[in-house]
Amino acid sequence: MKGLSLLGLAQRAGKLASGYEAVRRAVLGGRARLIVISMDASAKTAERVRRIAEAKRVPCVEVASMRELGQAIGQPDRAVVAVLDQGFARAVREALLRGE
Repeated sequence: MKGLSLLGLAQRAGKLASGYEAVRRAVLGGRARLIVISMDASAKTAERVRRIAEAKRVPCVEVASMRELGQAIGQPDRAVVAVLDQGFARAVREALLRGE
């Protein structure tokens, strides 16, 4: 999937926050440009992330599973990541929305 591959590139470029606490800090610090939530994230985690994202007007998209999200970025299972670069965010969002 192209969107997941782009997340891997963003990780290697240092433009990704991974895990709930890192994502929360990125959103509240105004650095997050896009949040990617795995479809099998816990309801509590997904709701907390969506709430802070909405408050800071950061778009969210859902993708695959925690396992696939973690594999895409070379990490263990991940429920949520934040893209910190506008160019990567736009490319990832467009690819995921097209189903790529």
